[in-house]
Amino acid sequence: MRIFLTAVLLLITAFLLLSWKRHCPKCRRIFARKFVKKKIMGTKTQEEFGWNPQKGEDTTIKVKYKTVKYSFECKYCKHKWHTKKVLEDV
Repeated sequence: MRIFLTAVLLLITAFLLLSWKRHCPKCRRIFARKFVKKKIMGTKTQEEFGWNPQKGEDTTIKVKYKTVKYSFECKYCKHKWHTKKVLEDV
């Protein structure tokens, strides 16, 4: 009986972790998010202090960042929403 309850709790926890951030903010249905498009909003270059293994010393490194806007739509109620992320450009 304990093994069964533990398995059920693990399945519920895994289900909730997988459905996190995949729900519609309007109708709250889980797994309703459908990807629509990705748009690069801008890029910027910033100097950061870091370790350079080739020289064996601390130096300033130029790092490029890009801001990306992701658009989503609900499969059920057709609500649209956006999220923005700042990613390190490789």
